[in-house]
Amino acid sequence: MNLSDIENFQAISIDTRTLQPGDIFVALNGNNFDGHDFVEEAERKGAIAAVVSRDVNCNLTLIKTDNTFYALGRLAALRRQQVTIPVIAITGSCGKTTTKTMLASILNICGNTLMTQENLNNNIGVPLTLLRLTPEHDFAVIEIGANQVEEIAYSAELTHPNVAVITNAAPVHLQGFSNVDGVAKVKADILQGLAEDGIALLNADDEYFDYWRSLLKEKQNYLSFAIHHKANITATNITNVQNTTSFILHTPLNEQSIQLPVIGEHNVMNALAAAAAAFAVKTSLSAIKIGLETMQPVTRRMLYKSGRNHSIIIDDSYNANPRSMDAAMRVLMQNPGKKILVVGDMAELGDLTEQYHCELGVKARTLGIDQLYAIGKYTLFTVETFRGKAYHFKTHNELIAAVSDLLEPQVTVLIKGSKVNRMWEIVDALLETGGNK
Repeated sequence: MNLSDIENFQAISIDTRTLQPGDIFVALNGNNFDGHDFVEEAERKGAIAAVVSRDVNCNLTLIKTDNTFYALGRLAALRRQQVTIPVIAITGSCGKTTTKTMLASILNICGNTLMTQENLNNNIGVPLTLLRLTPEHDFAVIEIGANQVEEIAYSAELTHPNVAVITNAAPVHLQGFSNVDGVAKVKADILQGLAEDGIALLNADDEYFDYWRSLLKEKQNYLSFAIHHKANITATNITNVQNTTSFILHTPLNEQSIQLPVIGEHNVMNALAAAAAAFAVKTSLSAIKIGLETMQPVTRRMLYKSGRNHSIIIDDSYNANPRSMDAAMRVLMQNPGKKILVVGDMAELGDLTEQYHCELGVKARTLGIDQLYAIGKYTLFTVETFRGKAYHFKTHNELIAAVSDLLEPQVTVLIKGSKVNRMWEIVDALLETGGNK
């Protein structure tokens, strides 16, 4: 049996731990595993067929292909071709997941919306998301990420979005892209998959706005969103109050007051991107308001939590890069009392790693942060350039003990770093007993 023989299938699985009876199992190969070793287990769990690149001793129907990774993509593209609903794809250096969450919250007001789960946005996660499409869906919101060249182009080709969003370009994954120019070019690859008459949503505050706009084809259109430049979708009167941010949303048709359940100007930008996408698929302004105001904040991203001794912990521990670190520090500075930054390394910055960690210390000092506590190899540079009350620790426990002694009313602690630092462990250790995690 060949891959081209498959016309109708219920579900695809690449993991026997979550495989359900009736699934087709795709035997992917990884650096440390070979999916062909699990075909027999897939059979025992009720798979009806397996996509393989070599013979396997089992009684399942085997679908032979040269490359199971590309077979997964072909199946996803087939599923995408079977639906005619609006499909919105989102990429960018920062804000993808929050924008996706905001947009899905809006569109769910209007109909059944498929959304990328968690951050399954790579060239395996995107096909798996597309394979979840069913005739019952009215919209699909697909997050597309990458840390290597060609990943976004591949995912965008499979997704073939009607609407493509580029949130921004920033110094992220520089090991794979060399510099921010390289990042901007890779983010632009999402436009390669955009439908012939599709709409691109572009950040007019980003320095690469004109470049992205120049890549659009004759029948493609764009909408812009921005806070500081002229755009189709804008925001004014931005006000932050602890866990919420209020602003006036301006669209080509009307304006609307919005109160986001998240903090920071960067989240207003995310909301503008989501609102622009919703506007592009003809969603009402009232649905945009309800969706933005009822969105569920994303785990470990700029969340205010109750710390020990009535202190405040800002949990932004999910990940970090220079752009998001700057945004988070500006939120910290809006709080009264003593302001403490707990920071871990920013990963994947390539040859610019030392430079960006040095700049972080300078920015923290310039903004007026009172004390800085750091962990990680490269934050030594941050401590050095902060020049004030800055301390470096080798272990989480040492850092936690030092910061714990500072917690009291009128103290706010921002905790942020790349995933490799596991900064969420520090957050949880500093929460009050029974604190919300």
